[in-house]
Amino acid sequence: MIKRWKQLLEHLAIDEHAISDEQVLALESWCTKHVSEDIKFTGSQEDKYLALQEYLSHYFTTICACQSDNLTDKPTLLGGMNCIQYAASKGYDRYLTQVLEGTSDKKRLVNDATAVGITALHLSALKGHLKSTEVLLSHGADTAKKSRLKQTPLHFSLTVPSGASEEVKARKLAIYNQLQTVAPSLIQEEDISGTTVAHLAAQNGFTDTLTSLMRDYPALVLKKNSSQQSCLHIAILNRRFSTANLLTAIPHLLSLADGDGKKPVHYAARYADTALLNACLGPEIGVNEEDHYKRTPLHFAASAGNLDAVIFLVERGANASKQDVRGFTAFHYAVESRNKALVRWLKENTSVDINQPDARGRSAFMNLLADSTAMDTKTEELIEYLMDEGADLSMRDISGNSAQDYLDQLSARGININTDITRKMAGTSHASP
Repeated sequence: MIKRWKQLLEHLAIDEHAISDEQVLALESWCTKHVSEDIKFTGSQEDKYLALQEYLSHYFTTICACQSDNLTDKPTLLGGMNCIQYAASKGYDRYLTQVLEGTSDKKRLVNDATAVGITALHLSALKGHLKSTEVLLSHGADTAKKSRLKQTPLHFSLTVPSGASEEVKARKLAIYNQLQTVAPSLIQEEDISGTTVAHLAAQNGFTDTLTSLMRDYPALVLKKNSSQQSCLHIAILNRRFSTANLLTAIPHLLSLADGDGKKPVHYAARYADTALLNACLGPEIGVNEEDHYKRTPLHFAASAGNLDAVIFLVERGANASKQDVRGFTAFHYAVESRNKALVRWLKENTSVDINQPDARGRSAFMNLLADSTAMDTKTEELIEYLMDEGADLSMRDISGNSAQDYLDQLSARGININTDITRKMAGTSHASP
């Protein structure tokens, strides 16, 4: 049995210093026959050779090095997994076939779970290893087995790891289709946080899957998770606008609020473009819709520095002077975002009062000084712009502090500000001692 990379090169008569296309093909063929049919290698001859070397070397130094008669052992080298679980996570489907066909205890082996309740089937579904999933199912893998967080393999099939390629996503979708065909009742399952496969499809951009769920399981698509977020909230939050646009066709979803009272229109104002923002409005959902903290879509758009959304909302009647429970107007949030173009647009195109005090008695200008933890060109330009536009340097907040006091506090913390600004403040401040 071949257990080392060098041994494999010798077996295939490959000179690592003079690699040819035929030799790379021989390595691929060996890998497909003995290790994995799932994993494909692309790129130039050199790219494929290096990828094969990395993949097979890892196989030799993990699975082969940990081989034992007791397949339930969980060696440290495998990160708390047994050989079956680890092989499933890496896509070693040929290894899985060879091992499982050689044991009489295969059903127990394939359903053995890690410390957090994850089985080999969970792992192959998570990583998008289609052939490994097929092997596990053919040897008795339990599709209904739940992790400690109550997630089934079906949940894992629609959970997309960061950086996953389109090819991996396509394989994961194939796994989802295979699992839901074998066990359709799993579609209704929720994990410990109330997440359904509809949430996951919306979150990860599986438009075809979501379309099918909307047609066949309409009640499922209306469910909220434990944070009271609907599929539409989740889609917008993750900037999956393809699935979000699908979901806006369901009027009831537009009126569903999360735990903070935020409706999809609030999320869209912060994260989306104006087309989706417009789709989240409706006969009962207006531009001044408030959440539990009296924040409107305009507040969220300004906070995110989303100038296009701010313009869109104001042009449709959003109240730029409306205050939330903190006393913040859209102008406060715009200044907080450090987006000078947005601040300027609000000043020039609305009746907003730039000296409007918030619940602590602070203007947006005072907050800018009080909350700054560092000073950069963008912040300094905004400070100077606000001063030129009439920021009141004499007003004091409920703690008795003026803008000059907050400027002094910046200096005390070692945060230096442009001397032209300090001179201008010193020359124009009317704050009493």
